[in-house]
Amino acid sequence: MRVFAVIGFTMLASALILCKLSIKATVIVTIAIAVAFSLLFFKKIRKNKYFVVGLCAVFVFCLSLITTQMKIIKNNERLEKQVTVEGVVCDMPIQSDYSYTYAIKLQKINNEKVNFKINYYTQDNKLLQQGDKVKGEIVPALLADDGDSLEYGLANDVYYGCFDNQGESFFSATGEKDFLYSNIGKIKTYFINTVLKYLPNEQGAISNAMTVGTRNGVSDHTMKMFNYSGTTHLLVVSGLHMTIWTMIIAEVLSRSKKLGKLSTPIGVLWILFYSLLTGFTPSVVRAGIMAVIVLLAPLFSTKADSVNSIGIAVTVLLLANPFNAYSMSMWLSISSTLGIILLEQRLENWILKNHTIKRNFIGFICEFLLSSIFVSLSAFVFTLPIFIVKFSQVSVASVLSNIVMVELAMITMVATVIGFLFHLMHLYPLASVVYLHTGYISNFLKSFAEKIGMQEWSTICVDYDAFKYFLLVAFTLLGVAYVAYRFKKNMIKPISVIVAVLFVATTALTSNYEKKYLSVDVIISKENAIMLLNIDGSNLLVGNVNESVIYSVEDALSSHNGKKLDGIYVVENSEKAPSG
Repeated sequence: MRVFAVIGFTMLASALILCKLSIKATVIVTIAIAVAFSLLFFKKIRKNKYFVVGLCAVFVFCLSLITTQMKIIKNNERLEKQVTVEGVVCDMPIQSDYSYTYAIKLQKINNEKVNFKINYYTQDNKLLQQGDKVKGEIVPALLADDGDSLEYGLANDVYYGCFDNQGESFFSATGEKDFLYSNIGKIKTYFINTVLKYLPNEQGAISNAMTVGTRNGVSDHTMKMFNYSGTTHLLVVSGLHMTIWTMIIAEVLSRSKKLGKLSTPIGVLWILFYSLLTGFTPSVVRAGIMAVIVLLAPLFSTKADSVNSIGIAVTVLLLANPFNAYSMSMWLSISSTLGIILLEQRLENWILKNHTIKRNFIGFICEFLLSSIFVSLSAFVFTLPIFIVKFSQVSVASVLSNIVMVELAMITMVATVIGFLFHLMHLYPLASVVYLHTGYISNFLKSFAEKIGMQEWSTICVDYDAFKYFLLVAFTLLGVAYVAYRFKKNMIKPISVIVAVLFVATTALTSNYEKKYLSVDVIISKENAIMLLNIDGSNLLVGNVNESVIYSVEDALSSHNGKKLDGIYVVENSEKAPSG
């Protein structure tokens, strides 16, 4: 019995239902579960271990959720008005085109001890570094300006933000340093600056993003192209990166006679260090937990179970912060991992059942490429419903782009670290050569993402309401297929074909649905307001375009699945009006 798989996925299902409820509703649900659990002693259903374990998991999750909700309520009472705070900058500043975001871990509010994070938004560079202790007066606000911001904040333990508008909120450095955050920040800053010394352009920024997750220097345009091509995860440190580094370190240590016996403790320490370096993001922590389980399994003379490992990781993350269930990265990584575990090998056996690959160099290359294709397809199939329900679109280019780009991203990560090690050893010519080739690969990745992302077929809009009915039919048919399989009726293949046909038909009927409507986006800058009209699929901009709004225009275009402007209507004669 996969106990932790049952616990973890039961908690995840509970989170979808309960996280939207008030604390009173959560308490009522908890009491109802406690009553139901007590009745198990008088019912035969207590013999069902899955049911008992699942019920216990829901009860424990409810207690964790109540604790978190109580903490938010208590913090709301503290932050009802302007307050004096003290804290420490707990991560590297995030720099966008027109603003800076500082993640600050608050330690005191009006001299009362606290422990939670807040985002500080400012248009000016305050020159604060990771590890700086700060103090100031702030007017906090809940991250509730839109659903995505709120969900992202809750999933990352950030419930509040404050804005440096007309001096109503401000932070200043006290001159003191936090030992842990400061040293981690120094290591990270030194690594980033070293890479940028050899690659002082966006190629260096891409290499840094793929290695330590810092996207400063990566333009919004490049981020959008990676998003359109379905490979944004390469620029955000995730479970993929943790898994790659853990595998490399385990392989290197296993080949050493002296260090082979220390591979487990060294691997665990490395996972802890890399998690610290990347800010303990949920995706890295989740992958780290699973990697630790794999490393420790031989000590208990057992084999690590992949599904159970996912369950343990989900359990730990939800108990630490129930709102991790809001994290799209969690859902995407869980679904993709499950797809690889449950589908990849079956897909490979089904396609290659009558074929054998020769054991030579060409055979090795073919096997590697086929394995990449099967992995990408398996992950794509399982993440497809999430993309459609959450983003109302399908990235049809993601399979192709991931097959090409994931392996090259791995090479970029490893080469970036090797170049850094050469630099530390003062082998500067070797470091220059390594970084030169790293820059070529980073540039190719950017160009490839642009070539794929700019294609009109790279993403397909899918109407959400129509897809709900498709999901209902698809899951009903899959349920029928499962029952038929249990009764030895081989109906899986025809049912799978029916589901595939239904999906294709639904996608064809609902794609490009925005062309039927008129939509208007109003973009406000400091100087004027402009409108972006989408009429029958054509994008028309009304107003004067300047640098302060160009990125807002790109965001609005992307929300309509558009990649270009079809026309600009200038409403007045002005020096600021675009020419050409």
